[in-house]
Amino acid sequence: MGQKQLKRNFGFWIPIKKNKVHVVSKFQPVRKQATFQRSLRITLIIGQLFSLMPVTGIFSNDTSNVRFVYTSWRCLYAFLTLFGQFFMTVMCIHKVAHTTTTLNGNAPVIFYGTTCITMIMFFHVAISWPGLVKHIAKNEDIDPNFDPVLTKKCNITCTVVLMLALLEHILSLLSAFAGAMVCHPNKAFYEGFVTHSYPWVFNVLPYSPPFGAITQFLHFQATFIWNFSDLFVICMSYYLTSRLQHINGKLLAAQGKYLPEVFWKTTREDYCRATQLVRRVDEVISGIVFISFANNLFFICLQLFNTLEDGIKGTGECSSRSKATSVKLLGGYEAATYFLFSLVYLISRSIAVSLIASQVNAASMVPAPVLYEVPSPVYCVEVMEHILSLLSAFAGAMVCHPNKAFYEGFVTHSYPWVFNVLRYSPYFGAVTQFLHFQATFIWNFSDLFVICMSYYLTSRLQHINGKLLAAQGKYLPEVFWKTTREDYCRATQLVRRVDEVISGIVFISFANNLFFICLQLFNTLEDGIKGTGECSSRSKATSVKLLGGYEAATYFLFSLVYLISRSIAVSLIASQVNAASMVPAPVLYEVPSPVYCVEVQRFLDQVNGDNVALSGLQFFSVTRGLLLSVAGTIVTYELVMVQFTTPSPPAVSNSTSGVLANLTSTAMPTIATG
Repeated sequence: MGQKQLKRNFGFWIPIKKNKVHVVSKFQPVRKQATFQRSLRITLIIGQLFSLMPVTGIFSNDTSNVRFVYTSWRCLYAFLTLFGQFFMTVMCIHKVAHTTTTLNGNAPVIFYGTTCITMIMFFHVAISWPGLVKHIAKNEDIDPNFDPVLTKKCNITCTVVLMLALLEHILSLLSAFAGAMVCHPNKAFYEGFVTHSYPWVFNVLPYSPPFGAITQFLHFQATFIWNFSDLFVICMSYYLTSRLQHINGKLLAAQGKYLPEVFWKTTREDYCRATQLVRRVDEVISGIVFISFANNLFFICLQLFNTLEDGIKGTGECSSRSKATSVKLLGGYEAATYFLFSLVYLISRSIAVSLIASQVNAASMVPAPVLYEVPSPVYCVEVMEHILSLLSAFAGAMVCHPNKAFYEGFVTHSYPWVFNVLRYSPYFGAVTQFLHFQATFIWNFSDLFVICMSYYLTSRLQHINGKLLAAQGKYLPEVFWKTTREDYCRATQLVRRVDEVISGIVFISFANNLFFICLQLFNTLEDGIKGTGECSSRSKATSVKLLGGYEAATYFLFSLVYLISRSIAVSLIASQVNAASMVPAPVLYEVPSPVYCVEVQRFLDQVNGDNVALSGLQFFSVTRGLLLSVAGTIVTYELVMVQFTTPSPPAVSNSTSGVLANLTSTAMPTIATG
């Protein structure tokens, strides 16, 4: 009888059906362990081709063979390359010191200088590498990882990044070749190329073919060293994320189940080793991460500055489009093609590095929701705006298209991107207007959807907060705090589940609002809100004045105020989810000492340690502070636009124009991103 009673009690606390461990009925094939050595082997081989990571034993699976030897040929190659890059840096500094200082003129110094710093940092990593791989091997022996795609991801990423870097370098060579043949037509082909591409060297030292080849090789090395630093950070992030996801897989499989204390002890120790490994790796490669992000940020800003300054047409002094010449490798668009590809590749690579490296942090946060759900028995210690826009469009159409039928003039004026290409018909005009009407309300609906979802989630949390506020300061039994904590846990889990589904809508909603607010404010700075454009009924003598000639101004002003108000409303209402999740903390702080228990402590840890909020694809969390951040972004944008729209004083002479040449009009593109 005692055993049956015990079994019934045990079954009450631990549901047997939901707590089963799924046993595989058939033997699984032997899986290959995803070791650190095997996963990063190709990455390290590529690095050593460019004189980085001069360690021996990378071909071996035995970590005891990995050594750093000062007298090896790898170290000799690294020292020679470092000397060459230092020489290029000194020559660039010499050129800057003897010419007018410009942003583009300083770019080669930054490029080669950061290459030297990167090589020194990789040299420091190589010294620490043997100890690091041995430490990682010990962790792998204790808790093996059988990620089948880790090595493939590293190898495929290496192939893609290096192929794109090679294509970029080839385009830079084509741009430099075309410029050299225009600016140095009387020199031999290769002499003109290196003289044009590396003036900081050959304006000082005499040209010779071997010296030109060495200079070009050093530049080639510097270009790929820059790319490799990003590649190295990506592959290291892949490995660390895989280690954390291996532990997360075990935790997610155990979510909500009644497992013995030894399981949680073992898993906690595994997680502790993984996080310790992340810190150990960060101590070794944090310098590489810093120089990678700093380099990318500088050259993206440089390229965007050149775009704003001179555009991307590539009609500089040595462009094959700016002079009559038969040398047009890409129809005269060599510099423009290179510049555009380089900018897109640079931004894409920088985004990839940021997102992949951030996965380490994201993976480390996965266990928290699982641990919060450990069962207590096993817990151990827009219509008005659209009407005004139609009035504005009707007035403009009647001014600019007086000879056309009313509706034809309206749709032709409102949708020129359609009817300048396709022939007008009343049915086609109606379909086009309906699609525009749909797009307008879809944009508004995304904000409305976020607001209503936020209302519901906030209501769920406030329901729990109401019970807590009613119990504030009272002497209540442990079962009350246990039940309330479980209710709160279910509510926060619901917020996460909803966020997984609608985070894309939140992201596009905030991004859309930010862009159109900036656009409207830019239009305000550019043209004001008086509505005296080309097709305004105030700018031409006409009897068509639906709102006294202020149709466009009325629409513009209402649209701007409505857009800003709607954006603020979305931000504040969505942030209430986060605010409501923080309400329990003050109540739990006031629990009287005689009834303070483990459940209260668990509840308090969850409230303080868990970030409960809607997010935009995990890029940002919607809190009250986000509204100030967005406002700061808009103010910064407007200050920049004020600088660009402020009338500049008349030029003193024609010689001062074009001081800051486009990066694509010289050999500088090969330096910036090569």
